[in-house]
Amino acid sequence: MHSRPRKAGAMTILFGTDFSAAATAAMRGAGAWARKLGEDVVCAHSVDIPDIAWAAAAEAPIAVGQWYEAQREHAQVRAALMVQELTHAGVRARAEILSGHPDEQLVDRARELKASCIAVGATGHRGIAAWRLGSTADRVSQKAELPVLVLRDPAPLEAWADGEPLKVMVALEADAASDAALRHAIELRRSAEIELVVAHVWWPPEHGEGAGLGATGDLKTRAALERDIEQGLRKRLVDRGVAEDEVKLRLVPGFGKPAEHLAQIATEEKAGLVLLGTHHRRGLARLWHGSVSRDALVGCPTNAMVVPS
Repeated sequence: MHSRPRKAGAMTILFGTDFSAAATAAMRGAGAWARKLGEDVVCAHSVDIPDIAWAAAAEAPIAVGQWYEAQREHAQVRAALMVQELTHAGVRARAEILSGHPDEQLVDRARELKASCIAVGATGHRGIAAWRLGSTADRVSQKAELPVLVLRDPAPLEAWADGEPLKVMVALEADAASDAALRHAIELRRSAEIELVVAHVWWPPEHGEGAGLGATGDLKTRAALERDIEQGLRKRLVDRGVAEDEVKLRLVPGFGKPAEHLAQIATEEKAGLVLLGTHHRRGLARLWHGSVSRDALVGCPTNAMVVPS
């Protein structure tokens, strides 16, 4: 299959790769996303010189320089193979080799390209333990001013590119961040067929006290609260142009971390993509307030897209 001709005004996906097995699978997902939406793909790998190499450069700058050039040449070969595979799948693609910390370079290059999103694999060479502690995907989603597509499973996106609908779940809270995720889902629905699921996790004590009803231990009271919350959410959806019969609403009373309930809903709904809003809290604010989007991203059973508010 040959790559399609470039459409006027076609957007670009910046796909970051570390050439791991996870990144290879993620490339298929990024390619399917691009094929469905008529976008191009830039496969980018950033060669980062470790701190130890900078220290060694004072003693042997030539050796470090040779190592760096060898790394770039190796990356160029592997990136070219990825481009070849994407081109064969009918996607317009090219490779770029960057220099520096991958998360910083991807965010900066995406801004320069005016990319529609940054796509990365959920895990890479460092594995699940490092991902939970803060991977490139996590750091990019904290810094990027555009959506970040974190790819775990290419299969639902490939089926979508081949004509099947994609089930998209939006985690909807009462904030501007989740509003951004909802708007992104609505825009996506204008471009391609999706089945929309909206999930909201509510905490009974908080809502009960807000309504002057105490801890809401009574099941009848809790049911009434849930009806009120559902009516509010449906009105919010209608106000944004989503008719009641166009969306499935999942409302779950949750104790503990909301992210765990969201992951369970995504699994039950067999969602192929979960949309999460983010406030981009960093440092002490992130530690103090926590981050539902980050927790949900870590525990998400499928592909996820983090959308900045």
